[in-house]
Amino acid sequence: MSIRMRAIIAIVIASILWGSAGIVAKNLLHYFDPFFITLLRAVIASLCIMPVFLKQRHYSIKKIFFEVVPITVFSSINFAFYYIGMQYTTVNASAVMYAATPLLVVIISSLTIREYISTKKIVGIIIGFLGIMSILLLPSIGRGDIGFGTLKGNALLLVAILGWAFYNVGSRYLANVKKYPPLFITAISMFSTAVLLAVVNIFVPHHSNMKELLNPVVITNLLYLGFFVTVVTYGLFQWAIQHLSSTTASLTNYLQPIFAFYFAWIFLGERITIAFLLGSLLVLVGVFIATSEQATEYVRIIREKRQKK
Repeated sequence: MSIRMRAIIAIVIASILWGSAGIVAKNLLHYFDPFFITLLRAVIASLCIMPVFLKQRHYSIKKIFFEVVPITVFSSINFAFYYIGMQYTTVNASAVMYAATPLLVVIISSLTIREYISTKKIVGIIIGFLGIMSILLLPSIGRGDIGFGTLKGNALLLVAILGWAFYNVGSRYLANVKKYPPLFITAISMFSTAVLLAVVNIFVPHHSNMKELLNPVVITNLLYLGFFVTVVTYGLFQWAIQHLSSTTASLTNYLQPIFAFYFAWIFLGERITIAFLLGSLLVLVGVFIATSEQATEYVRIIREKRQKK
């Protein structure tokens, strides 16, 4: 099996685990506020990855602080605003909005590393943008429809998505240009998020509800969130992005809505409305058009290899 195929399998597995993140978030928001959940997630993830991190090659503190930390802060923004937004919106809305990540990655890549954007990509970006706007604005039009979430919640999720998109592009730069190992980048991301959220929890008023940390259900959810939804997914994604382009790796967001819809339907009873599906369809069509050229190129390479055999 080629390294590219293994990388694709890695992002599929990561997509399945990320698809369950909304369910766990909704469960934990019954016990804790968003900032405290994010802190617990980062601390658990940091403890889980620490043994592996200590075996990695060591770099100077100066290089880590100026090269790695600024990029991993975007991951911290994604963590924090995701949980804040999930208080006001639905799992389905968050899943579909995250499906627009490849669109943002294409734009950010072109602005930061001067990647060429074709006409197809521009068309896809416009269509995807219309889909995002429909999901953001329809709550104010179709009030009372749980399928859309709320304008406030979706706007907060948009900040989280922007953080994730910048982290996508930045982490590929760290892996391919600066040659940092995938697990090293993941570890620094967890550590910086834990420190940042610890500071936020000190200065931002909140209710930590510490007694719930003895609740077996809460402990199980936190361990699943910290290890499987964080360490495993970030590790797989970071490894995949080293062998694929940042745009291709972000295609994990194609699959996340499918798994998230299934989990939300089974565990939360969330319904999917026709209007919501139309907005979702615009997002997915836009993402597909924007990235279809890469998919065509992969098919061409596979065919050429088969012909040589």
